[in-house]
Order: sequence, then C-alpha cells, then structure tokens
Amino acid sequence: MTDLYAHTPNDKGEWHKLDKHLNDIDEMTQDFANKFSAGNLAYWIKTWHDLEKSNASS
Repeated sequence: MTDLYAHTPNDKGEWHKLDKHLNDIDEMTQDFANKFSAGNLAYWIKTWHDLEKSNASS
C-alpha cells in the first residue's frame, strides 16, 4: 500500500502520515467537545469536513 501524507515534513524532516493525522485529530476533536457533551457530534462534523476536502481535490 502506498503511504499517504497529511503534511509536508516538519522542521525535523518527519512526514505526517494521513492515517495518523486523522486519528490524532479525531481524538483532539472529541476530547475538546466532550467538555460540552458533544464528542460524538464533533466526530461526525470532523468526518464530513474531511470528506468534503477529499472531494474538493478530485
């Protein structure tokens, strides 16, 4: 399988793989929104946001 990347290399020359990026953002989004009892809603909004970005680049 070909690796997909979310970002160009950081200052240390490390690439940010897309799957890791998406998982990290899922966790951050839900952790933040859980303070408002909206973790599940935030997850789906973030997912639709990512899907929209993938369609825009097609």
